[in-house]
Amino acid sequence: MFKYAVRVDASQGKVKVALVDWPEVSVAARRDPLIELKGALLAEIARCVRSKLPIRVPKARPSPSFFVRLSPGEALKVMVINEMFASGRDFRAAAASLDLPERVIKQALDLGQPTDVELLNRILAVVGKRLLAYTVAC
Repeated sequence: MFKYAVRVDASQGKVKVALVDWPEVSVAARRDPLIELKGALLAEIARCVRSKLPIRVPKARPSPSFFVRLSPGEALKVMVINEMFASGRDFRAAAASLDLPERVIKQALDLGQPTDVELLNRILAVVGKRLLAYTVAC
């Protein structure tokens, strides 16, 4: 799971929230700033995917109670997309390598769709990587 640190700017009676590691992702909060910021984050991730740009992952340490979170499945897809783009491949190339329709790859990497870990591992194999999972104490 990714937790993006949030910066709050409350000036002139307006509240603006932005991601620390991705300051371009910001909103003028009206209701729930974290929900609004998560929507902006998902939109920016979609823009990066369309443009074949790397998706920024969190580096700054977030507050224990105020952060924007990507679920484990969403975070895994972001990592796979980044690896795929870093290797110079796109959805079409991954689909051709796996002998699958391009729409299947796009759907597998869509953050709004259920996560198929086996397929994500197959996509990573195309770029010479693999998933490794282990447990850690909290």
